Amino acid sequence: MSNSGNSSSNLDLLTLSNIWHAAWLKRLPLLIILLVGTVGAFVYARIMPETYSTWATVMPPEQESKGGLSSILSSSSIGLDLGELGGGGERSRRFVDILKSRTLCEAVASRCNVREFHEFATISGQQLVEALRAAYVYDINNTGLIVVMSALETPWFPDSTEQRRTAEMAACLVNSAIEVLDSLNHAKNVSSARNTRRYIERYMSQTRAELDSIQAELEVFRRDNKILALDEQATAIVQNAVAIGTMIAETQLELEVARQQLDAATPRVRELEQQLNTLKEQYRRIQSGGLVDDDAFSIALDDIPSLSRTYFDFEREIKVREKIQAFLETQRAQEAIQEERDVSTVQVLDDAIAPEKKTSPRVALMTAFGGIVSLLLGLTFIIGQAVRKGTITKDIDLV
Repeated sequence: MSNSGNSSSNLDLLTLSNIWHAAWLKRLPLLIILLVGTVGAFVYARIMPETYSTWATVMPPEQESKGGLSSILSSSSIGLDLGELGGGGERSRRFVDILKSRTLCEAVASRCNVREFHEFATISGQQLVEALRAAYVYDINNTGLIVVMSALETPWFPDSTEQRRTAEMAACLVNSAIEVLDSLNHAKNVSSARNTRRYIERYMSQTRAELDSIQAELEVFRRDNKILALDEQATAIVQNAVAIGTMIAETQLELEVARQQLDAATPRVRELEQQLNTLKEQYRRIQSGGLVDDDAFSIALDDIPSLSRTYFDFEREIKVREKIQAFLETQRAQEAIQEERDVSTVQVLDDAIAPEKKTSPRVALMTAFGGIVSLLLGLTFIIGQAVRKGTITKDIDLV
């Protein structure tokens, strides 16, 4: 009980002057602790693994400008296109998802020979993929700009060779990731264009077969119905009918006049009657389709409306399929160009470079921090001993 009371009364004597007096009395041990802590922190900062980081920036993916059937196919399940996801941020996130893929990590591991780097030397398979993913940091700003960062550590006791190798490996990881991203995205575009082109070619083949079938049916229809050029034929038939109808009216009028002036048995009346009968027979033949029996291009006037409707249905179907064929041919050419072109799909704003300075540790900062911590620990130890032994006094003479 007395020890507890003494300790409590000693704690009451903890003033700034008393603490300073106790520290001054133990200045040599305190200095040794400070020196050991500072030197220890300095040595630890020099031998611990050093971190080297680098970064590269990639422009946001551009909106693809393909139109027509191609854009329809790319947004459906026919093609392999990942689709237009909306704004630049969404398309940038699509790029980041590709950067995190196992396929990309495996390709980067092969390009950079990461198995020769100490951090990845003892792992393989999925563990290697996970380690590579952990080596990357991705960021997308408000404009969709993608920042790809990588940070690697040297072994303990790093020398200049290890420092340079770690810096170069960090840059290799970033640049290779962007190169593989471009390669994968380009392969995806080529695959999408190839599948779209093949689909278009199949559709073109089907449309061409339909067009050939309709043209064959039209040829039979025209031959069976004596159609050469329906509009011109109908116009000619109507003109002939009008001309003969006019002649009939004139002949009838002339016949009536002749009957009033001449006897019915006179040659003039008989001639007009015979002429009128001939004109009426011609008019009837025109109505039924042809002035002579072997007329190959005359059409009955009563059949023209139905023939016109059927004929123009054929013409419409042919023109529609011809337009489709022309449109498909344009789209097929577009996809063939897309399939064959070798243009970078990823625009790099800044390449990653091997960092000349380490990111961490900061030797001066760690040394200062070690000194401060060791000083505080030394003071705590000295004051604790003084309080425990009861050497803290109220009245002291500072030297």
